[in-house]
Amino acid sequence: MVCFLAVLMLMSMAACASDKAQPDPPATQEATQKEETILDETETIQLQEEEPEESEESEDSEDSGYEMGTIDGLTFTNDFMGISCTLPEDWVYASEAEIAELNGVVLDMFEDSEQVAELMENSSCIYDVVAYSGDGLCNFNLIAENMGLLYGVFIDEKDYAELTVEQVKSIYDSAGYTNVQSEITEREIFGGTHVTIFTTSTMPEEQGGMDMYQLQILKKNGAFMGVLSIASFVEDHTEEIASWFS
Repeated sequence: MVCFLAVLMLMSMAACASDKAQPDPPATQEATQKEETILDETETIQLQEEEPEESEESEDSEDSGYEMGTIDGLTFTNDFMGISCTLPEDWVYASEAEIAELNGVVLDMFEDSEQVAELMENSSCIYDVVAYSGDGLCNFNLIAENMGLLYGVFIDEKDYAELTVEQVKSIYDSAGYTNVQSEITEREIFGGTHVTIFTTSTMPEEQGGMDMYQLQILKKNGAFMGVLSIASFVEDHTEEIASWFS
């Protein structure tokens, strides 16, 4: 039920950040094997956590589809989730083509609202926006998970956070990360009080051994759980980045 895409995305970005901090690190067979192992384990977890069959939704159900946000210059806005932010000039958003690739669809599907609506209804997790700092040492992504009728009713932000923390430590440990610590708190953001997860860890030596700071902020809307994941490497800039959101 918990969406692992945000975690795997951050680990992928961690490798990119390591490249920025330490140019041309040698690739190792061990690192490749660990990456393959973590992907295999994630697939196994997802299969083990199959959702119960859902009853047919009514046409006017608010859970029937997710609405993607829009980007205007440096400002991202998602009215469906009630989330917006404006980047500083040294940051950049991932392109529509990159987001489409992450969501497993071709670019021209974004031009067809019916096809996009079908993708959102059938997908468990949806990438909405990804952004990177100019130095490659900070990033964030917004992913929404369709929890379905049953989980969408009974799972709140705190429940989701507790499930996430349990799985994050397992995934990070398997990937060779050390000093993994997570804390669940609450904060005022997005026009209300929402649950957050702050995780610190140290990357494997073959990836530079950098410290990683990760702040995840949850916001639920109907059957969808929005997960804003902010990552900062070497130094902690997660609070600064979170301040850009409203």
